[in-house]
Amino acid sequence: MRSWREELYDGGLRRFEASIATLQLVDVARRRLADALGVPGGTLPMVHRRWSAEALYAALEPARGALAGWQAIRSWSAAWLVGLGERVEDWVMDPPRLRVIAPGAGALPAAAPAYFAHRDTWYANPRCQLNVWMPLFEVGPNDGFRVYLDAFGQPVANDSSRFNWASWRLGGWQAPGPPLRPYPRLLGPEPAGHHVDVSGESAFFMVFSAAHLHRTLPRPPEAAHSRISIDFRLVHRGDHRAGRGAPDPDNQSQGDTSALYQPLTG
Repeated sequence: MRSWREELYDGGLRRFEASIATLQLVDVARRRLADALGVPGGTLPMVHRRWSAEALYAALEPARGALAGWQAIRSWSAAWLVGLGERVEDWVMDPPRLRVIAPGAGALPAAAPAYFAHRDTWYANPRCQLNVWMPLFEVGPNDGFRVYLDAFGQPVANDSSRFNWASWRLGGWQAPGPPLRPYPRLLGPEPAGHHVDVSGESAFFMVFSAAHLHRTLPRPPEAAHSRISIDFRLVHRGDHRAGRGAPDPDNQSQGDTSALYQPLTG
């Protein structure tokens, strides 16, 4: 029988509905974000009305920094993995990330890379990496992100050869300023075939392979709410050492980001 990890390495998507633990985690995350922005927690989905898109990006910096070092997410991840029969010491994770997708933000040059279709493996992430994505508020059918199922394990044109992790460490996805660093992307049209647009109530979470081709769906300028979520990445040390993981047929990036991932405890 295949393990749950192997099912994900084979292209499966695993959805976990909201639980008491995730609802508590989301509640604390909302309060932390509201405190960082100086707004009432219930107004967070409308936060784009308070600032311009550029000003909002800058205002979120303190919240991003606080979330990156938030031990509660590591503790929750450890408990969740134990519930799946895993040993916590076998796993490492990267710092959690806050995503606020404001209406119309896709038109900003600095934000454009956030909407590129890509595989995380094109950013020197391991083939055995698992991505965890959790919304802090409800996400509608056209508000989340898209996973191109039929592109899994199939080569597609991309420019991942431009990505070198040693150079990238000077900045990163959420560094301020214009996107001067290489951001690998799909070259050419959106793949044909089956895809899944991820949506649902707050505090559910989706787990999928870093080798899946996916992209954030932009919010139209007239949308009433911003999409707010947290995500992070997990790597099984033993699988990484053994070279196990998802097929990665078109990745030409250099380096290994997981060298800086941290244990879930300690």
